[in-house]
Amino acid sequence: MKKYFYYACFTILTLILSLIVHALLEMLALNLIINNLELYGESWLWQNWVEAHTIFSSVLWLFGLGFGLWGGSHFWRRIYIEKRFGEPRW
Repeated sequence: MKKYFYYACFTILTLILSLIVHALLEMLALNLIINNLELYGESWLWQNWVEAHTIFSSVLWLFGLGFGLWGGSHFWRRIYIEKRFGEPRW
């Protein structure tokens, strides 16, 4: 039971981190486009913003989910099975 809780917490952590990365990159891109609208107003990215946003956010969510599941199993093995960092306290 503790193992699956650890996996779930690690996966939620990476999903939150992917959401933060997504927000920062989107704010950067929108700030760049809006401040230089005469240069980027006719660009592919601005014309297809909804599609690019959907694809990019889906990739980030999948990456966050995959990395969370991998990281949960990897660090569970390192901490609780191999006991590399000492004996767990609980």
